Amino acid sequence: GEVGKGSTLFRAQFEGFVLSLLSAQDDCSLFRFTLRQCDVRAVLDADRKRVLVGVDDLRSETSEGGRTDPSFSCILGLSPKSDSTRLLVVEFHEEGESREPKYGTRIEITLSPVRIVYIHAQIMALVEYTTEGILGTLTAQVATTTAAAAAEYAASSGGDKLVCIQATGVQVIVPKSAYEREWLCINADDMQLEYESNQKTGKSVVGAKISSVTLEDTF
Repeated sequence: GEVGKGSTLFRAQFEGFVLSLLSAQDDCSLFRFTLRQCDVRAVLDADRKRVLVGVDDLRSETSEGGRTDPSFSCILGLSPKSDSTRLLVVEFHEEGESREPKYGTRIEITLSPVRIVYIHAQIMALVEYTTEGILGTLTAQVATTTAAAAAEYAASSGGDKLVCIQATGVQVIVPKSAYEREWLCINADDMQLEYESNQKTGKSVVGAKISSVTLEDTF
């Protein structure tokens, strides 16, 4: 929407960053996380807040040179078959009671087709890396702080709340092994999750819809 008189406009944009998790034994890269093109736009009024966040792609990849087949190197990312150029869009709206909104807080998350490769050994290695040592301590602190902040915000914000997540497609590939091109593929299309909270009754409703689920294999 347009920025009105007395509103504060905030904009930020960065091309992205790369985070590599290195082996403690030889400093070789084990996992690499890449965030590409992130935009943030916020319009703040006395009784209304609107924030829009967009991310072109967020990828998690394994190191090159190992036995893992190259087609399985990307653990998480925008689907190669997707026509979309943007992986994630998040819209946050908060309105004061003076505007008599249907929802005091509304969050809409749109996810473009995403591809996930599940290789058990890789997932366990990543979990172990992020939950042990210094990184594990930092991860736990961030998780605790984030959960506390979310709980405090939920308690302090007024009005009904709605969180809607729309995923146009999720593809999960489970290889027979990391170095063989045989796999089971699970496709879920047009997924929608909704969480609605009513302030007066104190009740919450969770809903889920999936257009279709298909299984394919190359065994």
